[in-house]
Amino acid sequence: MRKDVSPEDHSRKVRQHIRYDQTKVALFWRHRGQELFDSKVKARAWNSKNENQPALDVTYTNGRVGGMFFGKRLYTCDVVWLFEHGSWPHGDIYHRNGDMSDNRRSNMMVVKPQITCHETGFIGVVWNLYFQKWEAIVQKPNGEGAKYLGYFADPQDAAMSYDAAAMQYWGELAALNFKMETA
Repeated sequence: MRKDVSPEDHSRKVRQHIRYDQTKVALFWRHRGQELFDSKVKARAWNSKNENQPALDVTYTNGRVGGMFFGKRLYTCDVVWLFEHGSWPHGDIYHRNGDMSDNRRSNMMVVKPQITCHETGFIGVVWNLYFQKWEAIVQKPNGEGAKYLGYFADPQDAAMSYDAAAMQYWGELAALNFKMETA
């Protein structure tokens, strides 16, 4: 797969060659036309071996499940997300129950890494050069973008604002600057 292929073209190619069974939450290879092969014999051989067989079902050492697709590694969760939501995930898929082979829609959530300030080490805090203040920002789940929390004179205040918003959006998955006291 060439690097200059747009996400839309890549999505179209995935849909053309992979079938998604929503009831089984499984991917299967579709029939491939002869134009993709050097000969009719190779096309027939590939289709007789792979057509309607599970697709992208290799478990990698990192625990993710996926496979090669026209020279590019695809993870099954990303492809299922494409079929379920109509677009590629904007971030990494987190599996709520920890099972990376469980790609039910209710078990997947898109996460984005939070910004870490190199000067202070605080998560979700950046220096705003224009306003000459510290700014707190939290990434929202499922690719919904970022929430800007305000400007602060002190980076610790910005970090505390980030922590409160991170807990609201991410709950127990929140990456925090300070340990929260539990009552």
